[in-house]
Amino acid sequence: MKEVMNLRRRFLMMSGLLVVGGVVLVGSPASVAQVTKSGSKYQLRMKWSKGAKLGYNLEMKQVGGSSAPMKMGIDYVVSSVKGTSGVVDVTVKGMGQEPQKEKLTIDNRGRSTGGSTSGFGNILEFPQEAVAIGGTWKTKANLPGMGGGSMTGTATNTLKGFRTEGGKQFAHVVTDLKTTGGGVTGAGTTNTLISMADGHIFRSSMNLKMSVSMKDSNGKPVNQSVNMAITMTRK
Repeated sequence: MKEVMNLRRRFLMMSGLLVVGGVVLVGSPASVAQVTKSGSKYQLRMKWSKGAKLGYNLEMKQVGGSSAPMKMGIDYVVSSVKGTSGVVDVTVKGMGQEPQKEKLTIDNRGRSTGGSTSGFGNILEFPQEAVAIGGTWKTKANLPGMGGGSMTGTATNTLKGFRTEGGKQFAHVVTDLKTTGGGVTGAGTTNTLISMADGHIFRSSMNLKMSVSMKDSNGKPVNQSVNMAITMTRK
C-alpha cells in the first residue's frame, strides 16, 4: 500500500509538470510571437519572461475510494531566460511533506532538463512542425515506477480547437496517455484549457486507470487496480 501511495504522489507531481507545457494559440488568421500560422496549421512555441510567476492547486482522488483527496500546490518562478529557454524555480508544497524545490531549464517546446523532477519528463511537449486543428503529435517520457523502477509514458496530443469562457479565449488540447513498465500499466485522458492571453494552462483534468503489480509481506504477487481523478486549477 505504501508503494501505491508513493506512486500516487509521483503521478500527482507529474501532472503538475504539465503546467510548464503551455500552448499559445490565436483564434484569428494572424500570427503572434508564440504562434506562427501557416495555412490551416499553427506552430506552437513558448515564450519565457524573467520574473514571470505561475501558481496551481492540484488535487488527486481515488475514484470510488473512501480516502481523502491528496492535495498539493505547485509554484513556478522564471529566474532567468537563456535564448528561447527559461530557467524555472519550482516549489512543490503539500502531501504531508516539506516543500520540495527544483530548478528546471525548459525550452520553447516545453522540453525540460535539470533537477530530480526532470525524470518525470514533460508529457505535453510541443511538436517541431506546425499542427492543424484536429491534428495530433506524440511524445514520450520516462516516469518513476514501483520500487525505484522506471516506466515509459507515451502520449498522443490533439489540438481540438478553441473556445471562449467568461469572455476569455482558450485553446483545448486533449492528451491520451499510456504507461508501461516498472510494475505499472495504465491509461488515461487529460483535457486541458490553455489561456491565449499568456499561453499557460488555465485548468486541466486527468482520469487515469492503473494496474499495479507488487508483492505482499509473504512475497506473493498481488495486483491492484487504481482509478484516479486529477484536477489542476490556476490560482
